[in-house]
Amino acid sequence: MHGLRIKALASLVLALATFSGTLLDRTTGQPLTDVHVHAAGPSAGDAITDAHGRFTLKSLQPGSYTVTVESNDVPPQTFKVTLAGNRITVLTMKACSTTLDYHCAGPASPNGPGAHRVLGDLGPPPAASPPWRGSSSGMRTRS
Repeated sequence: MHGLRIKALASLVLALATFSGTLLDRTTGQPLTDVHVHAAGPSAGDAITDAHGRFTLKSLQPGSYTVTVESNDVPPQTFKVTLAGNRITVLTMKACSTTLDYHCAGPASPNGPGAHRVLGDLGPPPAASPPWRGSSSGMRTRS
């Protein structure tokens, strides 16, 4: 009976997954440091990115996960990841950072299947009316 329990425990331990990744700014490609990474799914795990934007979550149950990244400079953004047992899944994820990306503002919206949530791009600034207007002589005068 104890042998059966040990075998069941051993197969459970052997089936666990590891998720490693690098978190980069989506615009600049710079590593995002000191960002909290949380995986929620069949089990849960937490990590903080290092000076190179890298993180590792170990001993996760196989299955589908929602991975959320967040810090003072990185608004909450989510990624969908599927982990297989006895495997190390390595991904590079790109997120929006308010420090490195001036487009990082506004409400979040999905960015396609399997992608992370991306904060809406503001796009180019609107064209402003110039402080001058044309005159009939071709010279510009201030209004």
